[in-house]
Parts: sequence; C-alpha cells; structure tokens
Amino acid sequence: FYERRVPPKYAPLFARRRDGARSDRERLVKLKYVRRRFAPASPAPHELLEKGLELPSVYDAPEPWPSDDEEDIPPQDTRLSDQQAASATGGGMSPGGAGS
Repeated sequence: FYERRVPPKYAPLFARRRDGARSDRERLVKLKYVRRRFAPASPAPHELLEKGLELPSVYDAPEPWPSDDEEDIPPQDTRLSDQQAASATGGGMSPGGAGS
C-alpha cells in the first residue's frame, strides 16, 4: 500500500534503505508514512480495519506529483551540532558553572 507508486527518482533511496545513512532512512520514512507520498489517497488498510470495513482487492494508483520528474535532491541538514549551538548562544554555561 505505502509503496503503490514509487517514482523512478526515488529508486536509489529505496535501494539503500537498509545500508544507507540514517538521514536517508529518516527521509524515506517521512516520505512513505508521514507524507504518504507513494500511497493512494484512500484510507490505509489499518484505518479500514479499525472501522470494520473490508479491504479492497486492488488499491488505486496515487496521483503523480509535479515534482516526480524533477531531480531528487536530499534536503540539507540544517540542525546545528552541540558545539555549533553552544558557540551560537555565547558558550552555553555561565562562568560559575551550571545554575549559578
């Protein structure tokens, strides 16, 4: 269901999902389950079962997105390291230590 239609540009992301970087796996999880990027617009199977409804024998293919034909550029990691965050806030601790 969640991989009903995967555009070719995401094939490399799927291929390295087991051995890839953590950031690639996180990105795949968000695309697949949070944004439901590759799934039909219909309710997920578990949602149908929760409502006591039968599962369809075939799910419709999801609508293509305009970006399907664009190059896949992973988002840049904008999080700061602990050291960068400390220097951005003026060093973090006061001269007397924590809580002085």
